[in-house]
Amino acid sequence: LGRPVLVFLDEPLFATATPAGIAATAFALDEVRRTGALAGLHSCAGLPLDALFAARPDVLSFNADQGLDEFVAHREAREFVRRGWVAYGLVPATTNVLPAAGRIVDRLVEAIERLAGGGAAPSEIGRRTLVTGTCGLGDPASDVARAEASFRLADAVTKALAALG
Repeated sequence: LGRPVLVFLDEPLFATATPAGIAATAFALDEVRRTGALAGLHSCAGLPLDALFAARPDVLSFNADQGLDEFVAHREAREFVRRGWVAYGLVPATTNVLPAAGRIVDRLVEAIERLAGGGAAPSEIGRRTLVTGTCGLGDPASDVARAEASFRLADAVTKALAALG
């Protein structure tokens, strides 16, 4: 299809990762890359940014609804967004009341502008930005209608972000 393959490792307990666990995760990500795919790492547990960055993913995915400010303030985030992709979990997945797409776009644009202070153009960071649901969609008991609404909102946010250039 001419599109890159992306493989995510989902590490829900990465906040408790030991140095050996981080090294094992980095090794697994390297193995994914050897297949030609992009290697993504997702963590729902807290936001152990030092550990996540140390694992060297191509794509970092996290619950940005709760951890966006912490991510933007981290010393390695500005460098990471210059070379890697970020999947910002900003669309609520566990509530029936969803915010307007514009509210999420505004929050993400503000974060991208702050990250661009590290020398990368906001448009370049935006091209390596993915918008996803927050954690919670992996539960088999999840409400299908709620999941579909979350995906539709993530798509609307992505399109609105792309329209900004």
